[in-house]
This record gives sequence, structure tokens and C-alpha cells, in this order.
Amino acid sequence: MIETFREFSFEAACSLPPHQALQRHVFRVCLHLQGDPDPVYGWPVSGGEVDRHAQPVIRQLHNRHLNEVEGLALPSTENVARWIWDHLTSTLPALASVSITRGKDGLREGMRLFGTGPILQSPALRILNTRISASRRVSTIVSPV
Repeated sequence: MIETFREFSFEAACSLPPHQALQRHVFRVCLHLQGDPDPVYGWPVSGGEVDRHAQPVIRQLHNRHLNEVEGLALPSTENVARWIWDHLTSTLPALASVSITRGKDGLREGMRLFGTGPILQSPALRILNTRISASRRVSTIVSPV
């Protein structure tokens, strides 16, 4: 098994309660893909195939007010990652996780969402889905087993 990644970026505005001020961010999205290596190229999924599926999803977020995107009324980085996950898992079955960061270089914040891809089959990880609020769900690595 091998893991590769493909990174995308987009700019968007959003506001999060209780801070109602509209803020513009540069988001970086990293798609982590796992699978058996191709016997010739060594990757689990070609970059072209990832681009073909991911770029239309990223374009739906680029230069948008994220609060107005269907399914992102509360666009925390965790919810944006889940939204991207939900829009890609049916077309990219090798997708193992989605990382997302925002902010300026040297002052970035972010998270990594582990979905139901091959990485969860690893006995070394125990995943806890924690309900944070009625509108926000995050997958968090709790501890090595």
C-alpha cells in the first residue's frame, strides 16, 4: 500500500459565529490517496484522474462566500473538509483523508479529516467521531492502539 497526495488551493470569504465579520482566506486542500501502487508508475491514482474529479469541486468554492454554498452554512475548516470529502468519495474511492489549512504562510491553521478510506483499516489507529455541536462533526485521532 502507498499513500500519495495532491494539493489544491482556493480563495473564499466566510464568517463564523459569534464573529460575524466577513473574512477572506486562502485555503489549501490536500487530498491523501491510498492504494496499491501502479506496477509502472507507482501511484495509487494518477494525478490527472484526481484533477478531473477534484478541480470541479474546488471550483465550487473558489471566490465564493462559503456561508452561501449549499451545505456550508457554518464553514469551519472541519466542515469544509467534510463537504469536500462528501463530494469526492464516490468518484475517488482511494481518498483516505482531506487536510485543509487557511491563513498566511507562517501563521496557518488547519485540520485533517480521516474518512472511511483504507487508512481506517489500520489497526494502529483508533478513530473517535465526536459530536461537537448540532451542526459540526469532526473525526479526531485519539490514540495509537
